[in-house]
Amino acid sequence: MKALLVGADCIAYSELITRTNNREKLNKDGTKTNIKAFALASALVCGIIYIICALLSWISPAFIVGIGNYLAHSVDLTKIMRTGVTLSSAIIGLILTLIIAYLIGGLFAWVYNRFSK
Repeated sequence: MKALLVGADCIAYSELITRTNNREKLNKDGTKTNIKAFALASALVCGIIYIICALLSWISPAFIVGIGNYLAHSVDLTKIMRTGVTLSSAIIGLILTLIIAYLIGGLFAWVYNRFSK
């Protein structure tokens, strides 16, 4: 059957076999998590949330501080509110968020894999 495949079909078949083999390596017992994929997904999701939050704080800082007051329990964030979010501070914050989320996501997947043995 493999010999009958030519051109694009042969490439698609070999990619399918490669993906299947990689999946088997990662999921020997059905519970393994791909650490790099999980870390990247964590960074992506946190990055998107950060961008939305940065945009909202640029558009309506009082709204974000109000939400923060609910999340910070008994701390009044209006006393320490900073106005004027700059593009450079938003980019640095995004980079830090991506790095931290990647590391925490990778650690979470690694710990999960250790407990799932």
